[in-house]
Amino acid sequence: MVQTKFVILVKSASIDTSSNLLSLGQVIEELQSISIPATLFESTLVALFERDTKKDPAKIDAELVVVLNDKKIAGAVFVIDFQEGSRNRTLTTIELLTLSEYGILSFQFFINKKPAGKYELQVKKDNSKLSPKLISMQKKGAKLTK
Repeated sequence: MVQTKFVILVKSASIDTSSNLLSLGQVIEELQSISIPATLFESTLVALFERDTKKDPAKIDAELVVVLNDKKIAGAVFVIDFQEGSRNRTLTTIELLTLSEYGILSFQFFINKKPAGKYELQVKKDNSKLSPKLISMQKKGAKLTK
């Protein structure tokens, strides 16, 4: 049976072509926004899957479902291709994801239609004191950094 070793959301991820090492940058543990709708920009969902090479096929059907407060907001169907190995690192780039409400954002993997792992984080209201001009800019889609 294929197992999910981990699922994590980061600002950036890369695999070094010479060493084959995975590098993760800035883990996203929660999202804060001063207003809704909020937007998740340029992030990467990283999952590590492992199979038993004697029992499991090299290619397995999988699905990623993105859920906000028990409502599906995005998803993708794909194939996990282990080739000849026992492990597969799947990196999913999220360029833009609009969040319509505060609550729990969940990235859920399914293998052969069965739950196989997830990563959850809270989308919270940011109550920091920002000027009305900055609040207006964020509502218009400007990207703010602290």
